[in-house]
Amino acid sequence: MKSIWEHIEWIAVAILVVVLLGGFLFKVFAHLWFKAAEKVENLINLPPYRIRLAALRDPEWMNSEPVQSLAGPLRAAGFQDVGVYEIESIPGTKIFGLVHPGTSVMAAICQLGKVMFLDLVSRFEDGSSLTLCNVALGQEFERPPHLQSRRMPGASSAQLYEAMLKERPAKPLRPASARTFSNDYEDGYAVVQTWNAERGGPTAEEIRNVIIGLGKEPTPVSVSEFRNRYVDISLKRWWTSLPNPPVPANEAEEVLVVIHDEMTPELLAYRFSEWTGNWEIEEKDFPAGLSARAAFAALNAREGDPFLKVYEKKTPLEADFYIARQIEGDES
Repeated sequence: MKSIWEHIEWIAVAILVVVLLGGFLFKVFAHLWFKAAEKVENLINLPPYRIRLAALRDPEWMNSEPVQSLAGPLRAAGFQDVGVYEIESIPGTKIFGLVHPGTSVMAAICQLGKVMFLDLVSRFEDGSSLTLCNVALGQEFERPPHLQSRRMPGASSAQLYEAMLKERPAKPLRPASARTFSNDYEDGYAVVQTWNAERGGPTAEEIRNVIIGLGKEPTPVSVSEFRNRYVDISLKRWWTSLPNPPVPANEAEEVLVVIHDEMTPELLAYRFSEWTGNWEIEEKDFPAGLSARAAFAALNAREGDPFLKVYEKKTPLEADFYIARQIEGDES
């Protein structure tokens, strides 16, 4: 599949993935991209698993009226400029950071394509946070339960800040520091991406809601195809977060075979065949009445264990991780 950037002139973008950036929720480029006039089965990879902020000098954008209309009232309330950044792996993003050390509130004015919005966040010593945002983007998606968020579409920066001070719980706050802004941003992104990867990425219901929001008709096939692709990508990403994985993190994408209970018999058969080269395996070869993981394990045993199980994930989404013995032999 060609790079999405090669087709930017004829695709529709759903800027709807909700991830935590430095303690505040930030709507990042999209895990759903659709080619104009084609089916929703067209999909590409999720946003990057990890990001790096790079300082960006763009005085024209920083001094533009839309940015200043949000930044001006914050400065008047005591916020200090941190600077402008871009996300290196997501072209076109611009983030103007501000902090209020006295009230421990962080702010990000974010530009994604034609969409600009403001996030304010209070982070607490117990690891929780409260985020207020002035657009409705991202409400289709769940977020970690300890990272609370409320949308106030159309709110001014002054209204958002007033609501933050009134609504946040009375408990010890983490400081808002210009010195640590970019690191907090990157670390926060990693926290939510790890959480999202562990659950297998966007759920079927979330994917369905996004497709509807784009004015398209979600079919069981299209939703399942998106979900299965995202689960495979997400669980392999989650694997790279393990402290000492049996298969090195830098090899996971190429050699791991991920089996989970949302897989259909058709997908199980395809997964078995693509790694073993035995294309005579059919759906009927998997024992009836078993979960997908149990059925795969049973067929694997019957066929002489062509797959070696190297890990069992016991937290939702539960999954079994295998490598094909052919791959194991090639690497020994």
